[in-house]
Amino acid sequence: MSSTPIKRQNHRIHPCNRPRKNELIHFLIDRNAGKTILIATSNDAGELPALFAGKNITVLSDAELAKTPDLRCEVLISYDLPEKAIVYMSRYARAREYALITLDEEDQKRLYPIELLNGRTITQEVVKGFEPDFGIAVGNQQKAEAKARREEREARDAQDPRNRDKKPVRDTRPERKRDEGDGFSAKKQYNSKPRFVGKDENGKPIFEGKTRERNHYIDGTPRSDAEKATRTPYSSKPKFFSDKEKSSDERKPSDREKKPYGEKKAYGDKPAFGEKKAYGDKKPFGDKKPYGDKPAFGEKKAYG
Repeated sequence: MSSTPIKRQNHRIHPCNRPRKNELIHFLIDRNAGKTILIATSNDAGELPALFAGKNITVLSDAELAKTPDLRCEVLISYDLPEKAIVYMSRYARAREYALITLDEEDQKRLYPIELLNGRTITQEVVKGFEPDFGIAVGNQQKAEAKARREEREARDAQDPRNRDKKPVRDTRPERKRDEGDGFSAKKQYNSKPRFVGKDENGKPIFEGKTRERNHYIDGTPRSDAEKATRTPYSSKPKFFSDKEKSSDERKPSDREKKPYGEKKAYGDKPAFGEKKAYGDKKPFGDKKPYGDKPAFGEKKAYG
């Protein structure tokens, strides 16, 4: 089945409370008098054909519509919404001029899958006299009422003679103009990378904003060519609070003055390794009494 050619503004939702739905459909039928109207419902039509009987009016359920694939109408009025969004799209394809939905609070939960399948939201328009107490229409009505109250309050304040003599508060502070050299105009974006501008005489790449033209770590004076070619020694950088010299009492034992290495004894003053007694000066192993000189085990005195 080919898609319907109707315009987006002709696809509308008319929200209303469920007890007044039949009355709203009669209003829509009268407004589109003279056109062929199809009223579709997801359940059995029941007594709906008798309620909306007319010359160019047809009331069918989705099951009955499936049996008549060639049926077309100028105005489609959905009495309710089906459980499946694809079923509503088959209804929508039958309309030639208008596709209208009478939406109550129960049908609102089935609207999102239809809009998702349709690829866009459907405009909701509240018919005057059928304002619902749910959904987007309530929020729009509250916004309209708040806007009307605000406009009424502004008009009343404008007519108050006490407010006529009041002058609008103006900002008397002088406008500050940015200078080219203040650093703001040349400031780069947070995510931007420094731009490559070339290489120096040593072949080192130079980036924009990193020219090393000044001694920023010392006093901010301009750097000479000799200073630019060499790195600034760390000892020339300023000392911060954590770098202050500590007193002798606060120093760690490792930080205190150590004895120079020259005051220690030279390694040559120690006795040479060869001056130790040779192993041959010890008594030979054979000088010990042999094991046989010990008294036999049986020669000991008896325990008694």
